[in-house]
Amino acid sequence: MTVDDSPVIAERLEFMLSEIDSVEFLGNALNIPAAFQLIDQREPNVVILDIHLKEDLLVANGVHLLIQLRKKYPQMKIIMLTNLAVPQYRSTCLAFGADYFFDKTVDFEKIPDIVKSIQLEKLEESKTDNRTAGHNIKVLHLEDNPGDAEIISRYLRKNGVRCEVKVVDTEVEYKNALEQYNPDI
Repeated sequence: MTVDDSPVIAERLEFMLSEIDSVEFLGNALNIPAAFQLIDQREPNVVILDIHLKEDLLVANGVHLLIQLRKKYPQMKIIMLTNLAVPQYRSTCLAFGADYFFDKTVDFEKIPDIVKSIQLEKLEESKTDNRTAGHNIKVLHLEDNPGDAEIISRYLRKNGVRCEVKVVDTEVEYKNALEQYNPDI
């Protein structure tokens, strides 16, 4: 999804993104209210955001929208794409949570590669989530201090990690359990 007041830029971005497999262009918003409406409806993974939005110029700009989006959608990837690529804006946008900051005149062609890398990152995350979903982490613990295994188990469960803790008392048992139990940790 894009937030840009230039129909030419929005169309160019839509064309570039449509060339990427498994990427759906969810639309363009010309101003901040339209951006919030479209984002709330479509829930994009990535927003390409301009700083200078003519309709909102007296009230706010793309930096204000960036701040609000980062608070409401912390996982969303936000790419700032602007002609106002001065160091002050760059540092401000990155400080307020932009994932990328690009100059329209110099960096425009980088957008497809960045979106592809975000797409690959999301794919890897989902593979990791699928591998760990429903899977118990197997912990092998050599009990040298009574109660340590229980503390480890409670800590992992408290933090949402499903685990199975096997406790052994000697190094010989530990070596045997390594082969038989096949622990993750």
